[in-house]
Amino acid sequence: MNTVINLDIVQTIFLSLVQSVGLTKDEIMSERNEDGQYCWFIDQDVSMNSTFNQDLRALVSLVEFFNRSRPSGDDVTACCALMRAGFDALRLSSLFKDICSDVDKVLCRDKRFSWPSLPEGYQIPQHFVTAGAEAMKRLNCLDEATGRDGLVLWKSATREIEVMEKDRIDAIMKTLIEMAEGIGVTREEMAKAKDENDHFEWRIDYNSSLGDRLERYLDQLLLSVEVHRIATHKNDQLAAYHALKDVGAHARSISELFGDIKADAHKVSIFDERFAWPDIPDDYRFPEHLVMSGGC
Repeated sequence: MNTVINLDIVQTIFLSLVQSVGLTKDEIMSERNEDGQYCWFIDQDVSMNSTFNQDLRALVSLVEFFNRSRPSGDDVTACCALMRAGFDALRLSSLFKDICSDVDKVLCRDKRFSWPSLPEGYQIPQHFVTAGAEAMKRLNCLDEATGRDGLVLWKSATREIEVMEKDRIDAIMKTLIEMAEGIGVTREEMAKAKDENDHFEWRIDYNSSLGDRLERYLDQLLLSVEVHRIATHKNDQLAAYHALKDVGAHARSISELFGDIKADAHKVSIFDERFAWPDIPDDYRFPEHLVMSGGC
């Protein structure tokens, strides 16, 4: 089943939470610039879903543009494209890190929110999980995505769906593998255990599909959001607490996935001197108009 990805519902549950303790949207937006326990990270004035779609589209398009630029010998443009892809991955990582931070705020740091103590070994009742899965089925638009192995992205502005094939996401990983092989780095080296003191380490898990993992993490995140919503409606604070905690855990997994992409993209384009790139001229202008159009 293709899950329709609409991250605006994450913003909706946080608005519901703050309203439940007597706060308004304007009040929490005014607290975004504060330090300490009252700082909010999610921007309620900007669609999280539109931001995600835009940055994901830019990330995959820049990697595709990188692969089109290299055969033409335009190494400056290729290097800049990969650098920019890394920054888009960083923005995506930060988007989901903001979810983690606000989950932690609501569950732990902000004493305006109160929760019951979670018993050791507690599990969310299965009927909530089943109800959440059924709710997701009702929200899914399958006809336009049938037979396509991709992420089904909801376009908030037009209320349409867009299918992004997972092959386009996996192309990020394949591109970095090809670059590594070009300087004699083997797949075994890329897959070795992480060592934080090794500046040549690779961060992405090159033994599994990036597209599959991203789809799975997003499915888990959205299911946890639905379970939290249903448990809150049924006034089951334990289940609502646990489901919101799961939202934070799945958001962290997605943040780390994009953080790994950023690290490896910038490793190749900036930090690892084994990859030789020409100096970027001071007057260089990146051809933004060619990235999305498919030109080179």
